[in-house]
Amino acid sequence: MSTLAYASLTNQRFSAEPDKGTNNPQTGVKTYVDALSALVPAEVLAAHAVVINFLYDSKSKFDGHSDAQIGVLFASMVILSSLLFVAPRLLGGTAWMRGDVVRALIPPAAFVGWSVLQPVSLIDGWCEGIDKQLMSAFVIVLAIVLGVLTSSLANAAAAEPPPAK
Repeated sequence: MSTLAYASLTNQRFSAEPDKGTNNPQTGVKTYVDALSALVPAEVLAAHAVVINFLYDSKSKFDGHSDAQIGVLFASMVILSSLLFVAPRLLGGTAWMRGDVVRALIPPAAFVGWSVLQPVSLIDGWCEGIDKQLMSAFVIVLAIVLGVLTSSLANAAAAEPPPAK
């Protein structure tokens, strides 16, 4: 899906009449689409895949780049995943609403989760020595929590009256 789509859906839900934003023509989709789009930050996942392709060598790992450099690059992608939600929300014609801070943190949390599940990831520099299976189990629980949280935030957005213009 897409973090940009998640921001757009949130804008549409806040613009819809109260309690009609989860299943009306203004949004056209149910809240599970919000959860899917928030939990698959495709833009940053694609960028991560390209960066791994450029930097990773199975013989020399990150091709001579320090853990600090890899960490900064990973942190940049985490921040970018949040900005991809924040920018369209701020520019989308609806005011910043209650719950938007939490909404802005969901794509980065999902990106971190996806990174943990990858066989090779930029997060590996930070998590060396941590049991990969334990981290993966944590990510499964995180995904469930984020999915429920995202759906409930979509329902809350749909229940809000449109902001005054």
